[in-house]
Parts: sequence; structure tokens; C-alpha cells
Amino acid sequence: MARDCLYCGLQFSDITNFCPNCGRPTERDFIIRPNQESELDHLRKELQEKDDLIRQLVLTRTMPGEGTC
Repeated sequence: MARDCLYCGLQFSDITNFCPNCGRPTERDFIIRPNQESELDHLRKELQEKDDLIRQLVLTRTMPGEGTC
């Protein structure tokens, strides 16, 4: 069964201990976990979303001729 190197992406035999391309050791029984968002990244994203909402509100309130009689 062929495996992919976690570092360079080269496919190699399942019995290989080192990647023939980059020389790094092959990982066995290795599970890749998704990156968890840090608290700082979460707060930045939340702040950006709020800023976008405020911009939209300001634009809709300052458009000439909209909602006025």
C-alpha cells in the first residue's frame, strides 16, 4: 500500500522507513488533527465581523434618497 510523506507529499512504499525524496522518517499510526483556532484568532475574527456589520449599517444609513420621504 502506498503512503504519502507528511512533509513533501511524495508517495512511497508502506515498508519504507525514510522518505526517498526529503529523507525524513515516515510516520506510522500518525493522525493529523485539524488546527485549533487560538483565542486571539477567534477574537480577531469576531472583531472583524462586528466591524463589517457596522460598516454595512453606516453605508445603509448614509445612502442618499434611501428611506427618506
